[in-house]
Amino acid sequence: MLGTHQGRRSAPRYRKRMKKHIVILLLVVAMIVFVGCATDTYRYRKVEDLGKPITVPGSSILPPAGNNWQYRLSQELGVEFGKRGDGFHTYGATVTLSPVRRNHKDANDFLLSVKNQFYYDTDPKRFEGVQLSGELNNRFGAFCVRYVAHANDLEASRRTGANIIFKIIGYSFLHPDSKGLIVTVAYHERAEVDGFSKDFIEVGESFIDGYKPKEFNPDILLDYFYLIVEAGAFYAAEVVVREALEKYQQNENELGMAEAYHTLGNFYKLFQNSDADLDKSLDNFTKSRDLFSSNRELIGVSKCYFGIGNVYHIKGNKANACTYYDKSIETYKEAKRLNSDAYMPVRVPPYDFVKLVDLFKQQVGCEDSG
Repeated sequence: MLGTHQGRRSAPRYRKRMKKHIVILLLVVAMIVFVGCATDTYRYRKVEDLGKPITVPGSSILPPAGNNWQYRLSQELGVEFGKRGDGFHTYGATVTLSPVRRNHKDANDFLLSVKNQFYYDTDPKRFEGVQLSGELNNRFGAFCVRYVAHANDLEASRRTGANIIFKIIGYSFLHPDSKGLIVTVAYHERAEVDGFSKDFIEVGESFIDGYKPKEFNPDILLDYFYLIVEAGAFYAAEVVVREALEKYQQNENELGMAEAYHTLGNFYKLFQNSDADLDKSLDNFTKSRDLFSSNRELIGVSKCYFGIGNVYHIKGNKANACTYYDKSIETYKEAKRLNSDAYMPVRVPPYDFVKLVDLFKQQVGCEDSG
């Protein structure tokens, strides 16, 4: 977590049963268009108005006080601020989102988890002598930790030839609108031992005062599912999809509900512990298909049949797998007949949905494949 470096080590440990079918996950992820992935998203820009908050999904933050700040949207689904001071002095501030790794039985358990994650995410090749002080703080709710830390920044020291220290103050807490996501709001400086701002803590707290949580759009939560899966945080993945489903239900958005059920179908299909999980996958794909069908969304129906075929493929039921793969292709072609602009985006070879399904038919051994 020092230096805003997160996820240094890979977490997922796939089960043998999942390895055989992990290609399905890669194809599914490749078919998703993530929000905010434009090429210039991560470029630094000058902060023009200190009184204007910067809004990202789930959060709003005022820029830090003072001149010469720049900012960029972060790959950690947040925002980063930075500027240079005199000599080797640099300043930074961040708002980031990260997935919850497991369910926490109480606030003390959350405190322990945050501390452990802090050390886990801190690169020992860059930082040494890490000193961390963390405690529960109800500033952003019951599951909220305030921490202060410092360490020797070996990389900066090698680069500058000086003894550079990294100091950070921050809060990590469950997002008020999602129990599957942790927000970290932090302020940090790098400087020689006697070069830090005299009011470092006050400056950091002032920046954190400018943070406001925002309600998540359920579409964003569904997009986060695939990012969270890539991070191996399967507990959080299920949580955010169910939260999205609840929002769609409250808004009586049937197509949104259909997408959420489809995503749950993928979840139980890909990360099953038992045949019961595969049955849950079938149930969710079926609910999704029914909603897509009642709203005349044949492309959605087609991808549900594809998902159902994949489940039967995993179960070893060749006949049913082939049947539903055929239904997927037939429904897709019908959608194209009714609307020539209808399509299912496939961003990996063979770049065509029908050809993709046919590849799966070949793998299963369907008689008319290829």
